[in-house]
Parts: sequence; structure tokens; C-alpha cells
Amino acid sequence: NRPEGFDGDVWQFYGVPPNFRRVTLPTPLTLRLSGMRRLARGIRALPLVIWLAARSRPGAERFVVYSRSMLGAWLAVRLRRMWGSRSACQGVFLELHDAPSEDARRTLRDADGLVTISDVLRRHLVDGRWCTAMGVLVEHDGVDPRSVDSAADGHAVRCRLGIDDDLTIVGYTGRVNAGKGINTILEAASRLQRASAHFLVVGKQYDADAEATARGLGNVTITGFVPPSAVPSYLAACDILAMPTSATLPYSRFTSPLKLFEYMASGRPIVCSDLPVLREVLRHMQNAVLVPPDDPASLADAIERLMEDPTLRRSLAKQALLDAQEHTWDKRAARLLSWIETRSPRPRLSSP
Repeated sequence: NRPEGFDGDVWQFYGVPPNFRRVTLPTPLTLRLSGMRRLARGIRALPLVIWLAARSRPGAERFVVYSRSMLGAWLAVRLRRMWGSRSACQGVFLELHDAPSEDARRTLRDADGLVTISDVLRRHLVDGRWCTAMGVLVEHDGVDPRSVDSAADGHAVRCRLGIDDDLTIVGYTGRVNAGKGINTILEAASRLQRASAHFLVVGKQYDADAEATARGLGNVTITGFVPPSAVPSYLAACDILAMPTSATLPYSRFTSPLKLFEYMASGRPIVCSDLPVLREVLRHMQNAVLVPPDDPASLADAIERLMEDPTLRRSLAKQALLDAQEHTWDKRAARLLSWIETRSPRPRLSSP
């Protein structure tokens, strides 16, 4: 998707090489039309219906639908049913990042397989009898290690921001709002004003009060929004990375944050909220320091401990970097393709 308010090259914005083709279907109305949501949804789906119907027709090249859209999966299973056993569609798979609504129950059951980004979400589906355990694969989000240079020199970023090289930079990247833990970060920064720690917050600001608080602290820099392709250079400028996700965040129960895997691949020690879903990837005092969510004192204590223990910093960072190798997009895709082939009820993808 084109970022809001951005008119430049999308590939460069996200730091993605233009090595695949995008097909954009026309949408004459959008779901933003107030008071016409059902009509807008129907018209929005029409181009997809036409395209899928033609793509699924008997005699067409065989394919598999892999969707993150509930609407897309719903249309795919019904169009495949319309064509019957002659359909070119070999399977329909749906990736879920949050708990589905009740009206999606039949779509989940009709799909050939479900992919969840956390085991907590998988258990929610199985316990709620949305599906069987055999029909779900857990695949956390991932990272492209080529986009995060763990050996990069962050000196240029420090110089540009006017941060002394002698200071320990504690970094955070992402949205700057309460749910992501900005208030916890600022309170921890306040507690560490006498320490040689400087907090670097990289991301778009959604909280005016937090911005005002940061201006009153001498050890906090908030950059505002930066393009995703520039984030690795900011990570390289940091000595410690913080992810104090609030337990009050609506989707904190099921989340698999992209920045977690970027943090791990950056080769920096991580301090993170101790949430059940994050413990699927992080292990306390092995590849991260886990602290109670929404607890500034614990966050400050953990940061201070890392500042005083370079051996621990190196050990945590090394293990996190090693663990990140299992969460690359390439390995994730390979596991998904292998699983899809075993789940597809039609001939294998490699069949002629």
C-alpha cells in the first residue's frame, strides 16, 4: 500500500527491491464512505470476484490462494465451490493476525488451512472450535537480515542528532503512543536522567502529551516519522533496544511485532515487556531481558543493569541474532510452501 501522504517511489520507501509484479484491482468505492459500508464493501469486492472467477475457471493454470483478507478467502472458497472439482484453485489458505469475528466461522472451516502469527492465537482458535489443531500452522512474523546490518556504524546518526558518543543510547522504533509504551519509556528516562543514558525514540508521534513530556527531559530525542528503509541506520546508533509494549494494547494478546525481529537481527541487547505472546520468541536472560509491562521502574532497572554489564549485553545480543536466523522471511516462506503442499486437497503444486 502507498503510505499516507507519500507520493514517491514505494519500493524505495520500504527498502524492497522491485523483483515482483503487483496487480492492483480497481476499487470505485471504499469502506471509508460513511453510512454506505455494506454497499461499499460489495462494490469493492466486485473486481476481485471477476478476477478470481476467471482465474479459478476450469482449464486455467492451477494456483493456490493465500490470503490475509477474510473477504478474499471467503470469495475464493465460494468460487472454487462454484466451479467444483474442475476448478483451477488447488487450495485456499488464510493467515490471521488477530481473533476473527463470529461471522467468519464458516470461512475458517471451509479454508484448507489457517496460519496464525502466534501460538496464543492458534490456541484461541482451537479452544473456540473454529478449527482443528491439525489445520493450523504457527508462523511468527519475520525479518530480512539483509535489511538490518548488525555491524553498521551508527556514528553518523549520533552526530546528526547531536548525541554524544560517550552516552549509552536506548532505542525504540515504532508508533509513539501509549499502547506501544511511550509513557513507560519516558518515565524510565526520567528515572535515568543522572545516568549516562540517552533515549532515542524513532517513529511517528500520536501523543501530544508525550511530546511535551519529552521536551522537558534532557535525555530524550524523538525523531518523528522516518521511512522504514532508514530505520536500520537508527538501530545501528543504539546500544540497547526497548520494546515496552503495554498490556492494555488491544492486540497485545496475539501480536507478533515486526520490530521484535528487526531488533533481534540488529545485534543489540533487548529489553521487552513480559507478555505471554512475546515469550514464544524471547527467553528471559537468554536472548532478552523481560520486564513487567507498564512498569517504568523495572524497565529503568533492566536498562541500568545492561549498562553496567557489557558481558551480559554481548551474550543477549549474540543469542538474539542467532535466533533471528530462524525467523527470516525466506525460511518462513519455505516452511509455508512445504506445509501448503501437504494440506492442499488438489494435485501438488509441482505437478505438471
